[in-house]
Amino acid sequence: MWETFFFVFLIMGAGWTISGVGNLVLKNREREKGKSAALFVLVVFFLNILDNLIRPGVFSREFAEAIYHFSRPSYLLVGPAFLFYVRALLREKGAFKFSTAFHFIPFTLGLIHFLRFPSTLHPEIKFASDNINAGPALNMDSPPVAPLTGFDFHWDFWKNISLIAYTVVVLFLIYRHRKRVPDLFSSLDKYTTLSWFQYLLFFYSGIYIINMVLHTLLPDSSPIHQASMALVRVLPPVGFVFFFSLFSGIQQVRVPLPEASPVSTGCPKESLPVTEEKKEKKYEKSGMGIEEVRELFQQLKGYLEEEKSYLDPELTLEELANLMGETRHRLSEVINRESGDKFYRFINHYRLEEFKSAIEENRFPDYTILAVAFECGFRSQSAFYNLFKKEEGMTPRAYVLRVSEKEAG
Repeated sequence: MWETFFFVFLIMGAGWTISGVGNLVLKNREREKGKSAALFVLVVFFLNILDNLIRPGVFSREFAEAIYHFSRPSYLLVGPAFLFYVRALLREKGAFKFSTAFHFIPFTLGLIHFLRFPSTLHPEIKFASDNINAGPALNMDSPPVAPLTGFDFHWDFWKNISLIAYTVVVLFLIYRHRKRVPDLFSSLDKYTTLSWFQYLLFFYSGIYIINMVLHTLLPDSSPIHQASMALVRVLPPVGFVFFFSLFSGIQQVRVPLPEASPVSTGCPKESLPVTEEKKEKKYEKSGMGIEEVRELFQQLKGYLEEEKSYLDPELTLEELANLMGETRHRLSEVINRESGDKFYRFINHYRLEEFKSAIEENRFPDYTILAVAFECGFRSQSAFYNLFKKEEGMTPRAYVLRVSEKEAG
């Protein structure tokens, strides 16, 4: 029963993978730049799923052997696929270049090994190349392998170590990116911060780490160990493919991060104030004088007040700079030096004032409070409520009631 359930679930995973590839290829042409890395991730996981799908009696022996030579070492491509995808989104230099070939060395060595010694492809399967009298199907009667000395243990151990190492590197890249996001985006969500991919990494890698621990501590005959081995064949690859296809193919876009620059990390209003002398020292090599900074800041405020670009919930620093005919670096420096805020906080202050004006002028009489906030450029309910309470010292509802009482009085 369970074998049938797992087989059907794996078939569904293969279908989701093909669907994800089709979605990336046929749709979202404006997201072309991040497409190749996402396709690579899906191809790697398709091989992972095939590795668990191919079982004796399901496919011909020749087909199973041919696929196993590539699907078995494909687990060594999972970590590099994660790294290439995040690098592509973050515009990390070297996402795909000559040094990228070094990440394929473990996979290549694994492929060579399995081509030379096909019997090590699976601990329970003896291939026709090892025994010419194996019969029409793969033989499942080979003796069990010693748990801590056999090839199967060492193979699982090193592929999991590879996965953990790459996961740590990718999580660090995401963490570093999230520190810079408020300088570049006016709305923070799971797509701009890449939190969806971070949680997906925790889910996928966590299951393999737990299975590795159980594999080491428990005997093969343990029911917990057997259940863990069965689940790890299905849940991680199928679950990952489903959510990755959903987020990467429909919502995720390439993050417009700038190259290394003297962009400041900003100074939140609740922190200690930055003196004029310290701010000027931080930007003493920027090439922009005080008068130039102040003049550009006035131009920025005038542009926002006239064009109301902040009403676009997806406004980024890069887009605003392009609209004004400026560079991201100069505009970010001006915002930081004159307002002391990050781009995110600076733009949302305008949205907050727009919301207050809309309420006072009763511009949207039939709208809910949240709907008015969305009309003013906010995209997240939590971001709107948190910012409003922090800035005004009250909830939006309390503010609306106060305005209503003033009008009634």
